[in-house]
Amino acid sequence: MRLIGLFVIALAISVYGQDSDLLKIKSLNEQASMQLSIDRDSARALSKESFYLNNDRFIDEKAKNLLVVGMSLKFEDKMDSAFVLFTEAGRIAKELGMQKELGVSYWYKAKVWHELSAFEKSRQDYLAASEILEGCKEFETQFKVLNGLGVIEIKQGNYVEALKAFKRSYEIAVREGFENNANRILNNLGEVYALMENYEKALEFNKMALNVSDTSANKGLIVEALINRAKLFVKINNHDSSVYYYSQALKYSEEFRVDRQLANSSLGCYYFQIGEYELSVENFKRNLDDPTEYRRDQTMLYLCKNYLALNEYDSALNYAFLAYNFSKKNGMKESACEASRLISDVYFMAKKFEQSYKYLQEHIECKNLIHNNQEKKQLADLRVQIETIEKAGEIELLKAQANLDQLNRVLIVRVSSLVVFVLFLVIILIYNRSRHNRKIQMLKARNLRDEIEKSKKDLHTQAMHMIRVNNNVLEIEEKLKELKPKVNGHALEVQRLINTIRFNKNQEKDWENFDHYFEGLNSGFSDRLRAEFPSLTLNEIRLCSLLKMNLMNGEIASILNVETKSVTMKKYRLKKKLGLSEGDDLVKYLSSELVEVG
Repeated sequence: MRLIGLFVIALAISVYGQDSDLLKIKSLNEQASMQLSIDRDSARALSKESFYLNNDRFIDEKAKNLLVVGMSLKFEDKMDSAFVLFTEAGRIAKELGMQKELGVSYWYKAKVWHELSAFEKSRQDYLAASEILEGCKEFETQFKVLNGLGVIEIKQGNYVEALKAFKRSYEIAVREGFENNANRILNNLGEVYALMENYEKALEFNKMALNVSDTSANKGLIVEALINRAKLFVKINNHDSSVYYYSQALKYSEEFRVDRQLANSSLGCYYFQIGEYELSVENFKRNLDDPTEYRRDQTMLYLCKNYLALNEYDSALNYAFLAYNFSKKNGMKESACEASRLISDVYFMAKKFEQSYKYLQEHIECKNLIHNNQEKKQLADLRVQIETIEKAGEIELLKAQANLDQLNRVLIVRVSSLVVFVLFLVIILIYNRSRHNRKIQMLKARNLRDEIEKSKKDLHTQAMHMIRVNNNVLEIEEKLKELKPKVNGHALEVQRLINTIRFNKNQEKDWENFDHYFEGLNSGFSDRLRAEFPSLTLNEIRLCSLLKMNLMNGEIASILNVETKSVTMKKYRLKKKLGLSEGDDLVKYLSSELVEVG
């Protein structure tokens, strides 16, 4: 009785300890998620502690943990590692039916694709995330996902689709009662309307964004909305209002001590509008020196504009090309288009009309304004100036023609070089993608091998546990039998204890654990045996499982609580039921392709 009591106490302590660990792991995961946007180092430390404490015991919490660790790696620009963790978290979430975590895994993968400028892949993952989150009614997360989708649509020039995504996001915010967090959505709606040159609508949504930002805890959003409003007034040539809103952005950025980059941008824009170009350059250069600057394209464009206003054409051209190349590389169509226009302006001011004409053409094609009269007039003016130069004299005409021929040859060489370079980049990209895919496949294969090895270890441990328990119980039973004749007056009680031990020898819970681990390694084995040989009993199927593990007769006898010679008889009867002859190898048959495949 004391043995049974100790066993019950040990079991209770084990269950309590597991429950305590689970509560701690959940708490650590929740804290790590909250710290992601506040203190990334703390978030990573918390998620690491949760990961080691979990040690694969609570798989659902592991999925949540992988998402937090993956996002920490993304913040460190370790995109490949982050993507692998998001994929693994999604796999676990899908297997366990964790719809929210599955949707979040797609959302985080979309963010990685965005960082890698793979906009179409990012768009597909954003769409999948939105659909899953809507299905499980996780509207607050879906609201953020739709905002990300809208940004991707802008990057791809799909303004109508961007409007749809932002409007759906705003509708969710209003319906679910968190419209106070919708300031960035309203700002983005204003930006799309500005890109579509509907400035009235753009100003309307920007004003709504300002009203919401006034009540927001994130004061940086007020500065962002004020800067966007100032830019809109620049677009409609209302420079007084533009200067006013830039000055307001500067005031708020200093008052609330918001993002220093945002403060430098607002100050640089303000100085540009009032004609203090050198001070504007100073502020924008501070941002450009910061490796974390995320508005690099706009910063370089403003530096170009400032140097152009200062008549420093070399510096202006340098920053215009930096902005042009950076925007092209990262798929920023609007910034690339503006950069091509600025390059044209710089060449025009430097009286390099051929180059100016080339980049002005590119600008017009990018903006799809072929029929715009103002742009046509500028092209016509350039044509007139080129013709005037050519008519300066017959000698000058011949020189100009020779130069033009030279330019054509250079152009052909450059185009050919560009084609070769593009082909080279494509080959490199395909190679890198292939290598990346191989890495992912290798990681998956390694994880699968680890899982199989763990399952084998668990199965072997369970079998040894059953052997150990039965051997211990058998030893106690034998000692009680020896003791029975010696305890006068208590023989009946000893016999009852022996009967109790015999009854509890073969605990069903141990067999359930054994069946669970065995099926994990040999999926469907028992079902296929029952289907092929319906007359097999439960004990005979379990004997088949033990034989498939290639256990010795003595080990099987210990697990089944029988004598070794009984195992031999059981194997003999099992052979008959399976239709095997006396000379057939039973273990080999149970491991054969017939039984494995079914």
